Amino acid sequence: MSEPVHIAAIDAGSNAVRLSVARAYSALDIEPLLNERYSLRLGEGVFLRHRFSEDIFKKGVKAFRHFKEMMDEFGVTRYRAVATSASREARNREAFVRHIKQKAGIALEVISGAEESRLGKEAAIAGSDRKRLRAASRTLAEEAWKSTSFAIIRSSRTRNCRSAPFA
Repeated sequence: MSEPVHIAAIDAGSNAVRLSVARAYSALDIEPLLNERYSLRLGEGVFLRHRFSEDIFKKGVKAFRHFKEMMDEFGVTRYRAVATSASREARNREAFVRHIKQKAGIALEVISGAEESRLGKEAAIAGSDRKRLRAASRTLAEEAWKSTSFAIIRSSRTRNCRSAPFA
C-alpha cells in the first residue's frame, strides 16, 4: 500500500473563501482533515463597480497566506484553488490572481461557470450513495450570491451543466 497524499481545495466564492484539506489513500478513500472559511466577500462591490477594491486585495492576501500556512502545516503536496462568479466579473481579476500568487504563494484559477457547475456536481456525486444515484435522474442546483449552477445527472453521468447569473 502506498503512502497517503495530503491534498487541498480552495474555493474563492463571492461571499467566502473556503479551504478543505484531506488525506487521500486512493481516489475513492479520502479522509477530511480540515475545513476553514474566511468571509472575504469578493463580490462586495464587484457586481456594481466590476473591480476588486484595494481592501479586497489586502484581505485576500491575509486569507490566502493563512490558507497557505495551513496547507504547509498539513504537508499538502497537491491543491487546486479556484475563483468563481465574482472573479469572473472583476475587470482587475488578472491583477488579483497575480497579487495572490506573489504575496501568498497560491496559484488561483478563475474558472468558467460550466466548470464551476461541473465541480459542484462532482462534489455532490462524491458525497452521495452511488448505487441510488445510478438508478435515478437528478438535478442539482447550487445558489450563490449572484448566480445559480445546475447539473442534470442521469445514471451518474452529467447530461448538462450550466451556471446562470441572476438578472
